[in-house]
Amino acid sequence: MNWKRHKVYKVVALSLVTLFGVAGAAYAATNVFSSRETESGTRAGNVSVVTDATASGTSALEVWASTDEFM
Repeated sequence: MNWKRHKVYKVVALSLVTLFGVAGAAYAATNVFSSRETESGTRAGNVSVVTDATASGTSALEVWASTDEFM
């Protein structure tokens, strides 16, 4: 009877390790770039600076600002 209890403990422990591993991987995959904010940098491509009162520093980048190629 003792071996059954021991097996249950192993299954519970393995389940918890798997749960925390999957949760940790999901957290890492979704929060890799969340704390990065560029204070200055080089813009390349079809971008322009626009005024945005809700943005940090009241300016934001508008990507693909010109839609002439889609019309």
